[in-house]
Amino acid sequence: MFTREQAKAFLIQHLTADAEHHDFGRFFRIGEDVDKLDANLPSDAGPRFDKFHTALTFWKAWQVARDNDWQQDHQITPAQWPTFARTIIADLMMDREIQNEVVSGIVKSET
Repeated sequence: MFTREQAKAFLIQHLTADAEHHDFGRFFRIGEDVDKLDANLPSDAGPRFDKFHTALTFWKAWQVARDNDWQQDHQITPAQWPTFARTIIADLMMDREIQNEVVSGIVKSET
């Protein structure tokens, strides 16, 4: 299982990479490591891990959107996904909860 610092570093590294993959049209690369995070993120660690679960849910929704040719219930254009990923990255770097309301809405609709 990941510690908080490991989860934070993993998400920052991989969301950053996936935002770049998206920007350069390498959509097939989005979410390559989502299962590793899912397997190593404690599900019973309490609120200290909430932001990481929020980021994971967003990341999975991004994959689903890509797999469905960007047709999602979220009303998000393909170009917006990496922008929202970068807001999550900024929040994680500042060690704060996810602030973006659109991201929160995506997560609420996915859970």
